[in-house]
Amino acid sequence: MNIKLILILLLLGVAVAAFAETDIDAMIFSDQAEQDSIRKEIEGDVSNDIIRVNYQRKSPQLAMLLSSVFPGAGQFYADKSLLRTYVYPVIELGLIGGIIYFNSRGNDKTKDYERFANGETITQTFGDFVYTGPRYKREFQNSVQAVLMAYNTNDIYDGTFFRLDTNNSQHFYEDIGKYDKYVFGWADWYHVYAANSDGAFVLDQEDYFNAFKMSSTDQSATWLGNFSIADMDANNYSNPMQSGNINSSPMRKEYISMRRASEKEFQNAHLLSFGIMLNHVVSAIDAVIITNNVNRMAISQNKVKLNYYTRLYNQRLTPSLGLSWNF
Repeated sequence: MNIKLILILLLLGVAVAAFAETDIDAMIFSDQAEQDSIRKEIEGDVSNDIIRVNYQRKSPQLAMLLSSVFPGAGQFYADKSLLRTYVYPVIELGLIGGIIYFNSRGNDKTKDYERFANGETITQTFGDFVYTGPRYKREFQNSVQAVLMAYNTNDIYDGTFFRLDTNNSQHFYEDIGKYDKYVFGWADWYHVYAANSDGAFVLDQEDYFNAFKMSSTDQSATWLGNFSIADMDANNYSNPMQSGNINSSPMRKEYISMRRASEKEFQNAHLLSFGIMLNHVVSAIDAVIITNNVNRMAISQNKVKLNYYTRLYNQRLTPSLGLSWNF
């Protein structure tokens, strides 16, 4: 199920539970002065010499602070008997678990695409040539980009345009999938558009300079695409592979798909982190509502009560003293 839908349903359930348990009077008698007035009336009406009523007022500010730090703590402080007191921490733990889960999956998928790019040795046949090595090789990239840099000294292709990291950094793994100018390092691109049937690099030979289809020869010259070495050997210049065409390198295409799968896992984790923040906010607001409701409605008697009464003892009415304990 879509993680966004799960999050929305969870928070909707909390909201429904909150308003189902909250008396509508909480919205009417939320004013502090009214609460104090009601409390005084209650104490004045029911207090007597026999039973002393103790109205235990809760602090909405403290409840809000508690729930903003840990969802459900403010509800527990105000009224631990409510069901939603325990809903918020369960949601919190579930969201934290989800973040850990999706981050773990994202890290695993990151390791997968890094290994796919240059962390393992493959053997693949291109025409009559059998290639053995990583899928992405910096030497291939460097050889081809040197041709572009030498094609026209007045164009954009220079040392500042090609800046692929020389180590396996995060930028390296991002760049080889994100930017078309680094497609030359992929083994399947190189052996189709830059190397002959023996696997030898041939683009530096004069006969093959037209392998790069350029827009012009002035400062605005840009690389538009390539003819394959096989097509040029057959003098077929009718169907160039356009630059940026994802099909020019199936390896790169699969690599991009693997990176997107990894990014999706991290996006899910990020969405759940937003859900945690929302859970804190909703819980803090709900804690204030519950506390105001408790302050308005709750009247608690002392746990220890001393009562005077009469009882029939030996067929005579006898004054008695009783002690009771509520727990």
